[in-house]
Amino acid sequence: MAAFIIGYLSELGGHGLNFWWLLGSNILGGILWVNFCGAIYLTFVTAVNLKAALLGSLIFIPGDCLKAILVTFVTLKLKRLRLFN
Repeated sequence: MAAFIIGYLSELGGHGLNFWWLLGSNILGGILWVNFCGAIYLTFVTAVNLKAALLGSLIFIPGDCLKAILVTFVTLKLKRLRLFN
């Protein structure tokens, strides 16, 4: 589901992928959506409330942001090399 969201948001930016649009797509689909779904799952499995589960997932945000920046650079480099449309 996260890959679909990232791809859909990226396509909304048009074919001229720019850094900020692609990074925003990665953050919304790859970080916020995945952490939100993980927090909801955690509430069902462990019976903690949603607020506590969301607060617990905050520890992963800095590393996820670094990965999103790296993925954005790699995607733009591959686009320049014409390895995908």
